[in-house]
Amino acid sequence: MRIPRWFFSDLGLLESDITAGTAGLVDTSSGRRLPIEAGAESGVVRIGDLEYPITGSTIDLGLFARQPRLWVGNAALAAFCPVKDGWDLPLTSVSSQILLPWHRPEQKPDAVDDGSLAVKDARQPRLHRISARALFSGTDAALAAVSRLREELSGAEERSANLIRRRLEALARHSAEAMRCLAYRILLPDEPMPDYGRVFPSFVESGLTFLNEESIRAIAGSG
Repeated sequence: MRIPRWFFSDLGLLESDITAGTAGLVDTSSGRRLPIEAGAESGVVRIGDLEYPITGSTIDLGLFARQPRLWVGNAALAAFCPVKDGWDLPLTSVSSQILLPWHRPEQKPDAVDDGSLAVKDARQPRLHRISARALFSGTDAALAAVSRLREELSGAEERSANLIRRRLEALARHSAEAMRCLAYRILLPDEPMPDYGRVFPSFVESGLTFLNEESIRAIAGSG
């Protein structure tokens, strides 16, 4: 685990204030914890609430704190780190694809505090809040959040649009069929994205259904 010095400085911490344990990192000054553990698949690591395909043996927590493509929607990560809006940072050792853990921890819709995020672009805290609700709230609140993501996607610039698509892709693993079907239906007519060929295989590889009679009728009616 690599943690840059600015990370501690931004939080007003000493380097000794963050310790590593078997279940992740602990900020001993506040008691905040960041779960870190191996994911279900090889090469996948769970950091906070989400899983990430990672190459190499070192996790750069500074990259996760600075790159919105990694921290948006991950409430535990954003609460632990001094997150920033470093869109231009290259993802050299981690994929922009995020994965919803198979055993998804459900959160209350108002559990995400986006008011403390020190980022300049007001869209990022909003997308963070909506994405976290879509990924981790109960089904009714999550469905409403996915509909909000669809609205955000329609008017988003390229970077934010790709971020939203990745959060919708992560719903391929959601336990509720209605969530998977809605996410797939939103992505289906959408414009191609970088690594577009990975989005729809995610739904197939999940081994879960992502089409039902209602979504098929909706897709047919939108053509």
